[in-house]
Amino acid sequence: MMKKYQVHIDLLNKVISDVTKQKLREVVDLEQTIISGLKGITSSQVNNTSLVKEVSQICKKLQPKDYLRLLMVYFAVFQLSQKDKDTMLKSAGRENYK
Repeated sequence: MMKKYQVHIDLLNKVISDVTKQKLREVVDLEQTIISGLKGITSSQVNNTSLVKEVSQICKKLQPKDYLRLLMVYFAVFQLSQKDKDTMLKSAGRENYK
């Protein structure tokens, strides 16, 4: 019986480890802030400047796929010129993901 539980416990530990290593909780929180325009429990409004700063800060900690997902959410919510999009991609040193 314990063997069956051990498999699930091992899987759970792997998921928790991956979420922590990949900063996925931070990504999800930032995605929610971008989409809603509200920050955290206080639900205080955020502006575009503070969001750009947060995206720029977190992007260096992320896997490329998570960073691109975050940018896709940002680009879907905000109407940016191609130049601004390119600038955001270049600021993280990832211009090869265009």
